[in-house]
Amino acid sequence: MNRGNILIIDDEEPQRTVLAGYLRKKGFEIATAESADAGVAIFESQSVDLVLTDYRMPGGTGLDVLHAVKKINPSVPLILITAYGNIEGAVEAMRDGAFDYISKPVKLNMLTEVVEKALEQHQIYLENQTIIDPDDGTFHLEGLVADSSVMQTALNVSAR
Repeated sequence: MNRGNILIIDDEEPQRTVLAGYLRKKGFEIATAESADAGVAIFESQSVDLVLTDYRMPGGTGLDVLHAVKKINPSVPLILITAYGNIEGAVEAMRDGAFDYISKPVKLNMLTEVVEKALEQHQIYLENQTIIDPDDGTFHLEGLVADSSVMQTALNVSAR
């Protein structure tokens, strides 16, 4: 059972292998990349629900990946993983839209919790997008027909 599509970007092959193997065993579909550029190319060409990326890589950083991902699809959560954890880096990553920031060595049980939380919030966001009309902010509940403005107002109030 596919629990979600995860893209892992890390220049260290052993780290990619461990994370990919662990997350596959948890039921996720995994794509991997060895660089920021390769990861962004995969993100552009495949369906991805979550990105896990190393912070420091030759040829590009995790923040570079974050900015590219957010330009392509701002709703996809991104988790930064780094061996060089510091408060300034974490604050910058979160300010720029990262879902979370994890220090190496990665504790796999903690990674599972963060991944599941990120995917859950992403799913809620996607579900909300299907009932909210982006043009006027009104709610549209499937199967419910309401043409009158009074009924639309009532539906909007109840949905909030």
